[in-house]
Amino acid sequence: MTTPDSEDNVPIAEKVRFWEEQDKINQELIPRVIRQHELLTGHIADHDTLPEVVANAVQQAVAAVREEQKREFDSTVSQMNASFDQRVETAIKQGVAESEQKSKNIRNLLVGLVIGASGIAIASMVLTILTL
Repeated sequence: MTTPDSEDNVPIAEKVRFWEEQDKINQELIPRVIRQHELLTGHIADHDTLPEVVANAVQQAVAAVREEQKREFDSTVSQMNASFDQRVETAIKQGVAESEQKSKNIRNLLVGLVIGASGIAIASMVLTILTL
């Protein structure tokens, strides 16, 4: 430790060298401290906007997932509609074919009834003529 009396005993040249060394140290340290301060300030500023950055990232991710789900949903609905349309068309064709077959069967039955009724009518007329 130095006392005021001992500082007076230090030659001025040594004091100048001491302050020159201090100046060199300060010339190197001060820019480093300033750079560290700027980096720390920037880092803190980044943290201030971090919630906003995270919220934006989450919002974009949710929008992307929703878009993908919408595409998948639309594709599934389209496939289901195509399958349904095909089944309806097949059912209609089968219904028309069955209806045509039933019409033919009824027509054939009616033709048979007309022929049978005509045969009975002719037989009735022949019997009526023979009995006269």
